[in-house]
Amino acid sequence: MDAKNPSTEALLSVEKLEERARSLAASQAGVRRRFVRAAHLRRLLADVERLREAYRLIAEDVHEGRPIAPAAEWVLDNFHLIEAEARNVQRDLPATYYRQLPRLASDERLSRVEALARRGSCL
Repeated sequence: MDAKNPSTEALLSVEKLEERARSLAASQAGVRRRFVRAAHLRRLLADVERLREAYRLIAEDVHEGRPIAPAAEWVLDNFHLIEAEARNVQRDLPATYYRQLPRLASDERLSRVEALARRGSCL
């Protein structure tokens, strides 16, 4: 295998994924602490509201015949899915469960999984 064209096995090897997972876990040292009830839902609702406003502005651009970027088109096409998933989280992730998730030592307001998601990419 040459460095310019790594094989699929090298990119997806279990050992490399396990090593990366250990590294991420170590870098996101967690603590378990009691945390403000439903803060995750407030953040989710605020995020969805910002996306809803973006959707409205993009739809307005389309209605007025202005060109939009492919990412904006994706938002128009998929916003209903985003809203549905937000409703699923509200229904299926109660505060009692969310409080049990390991937290970041550096910012105990965030669960480790939420911090990884907000970071954009964990690999």
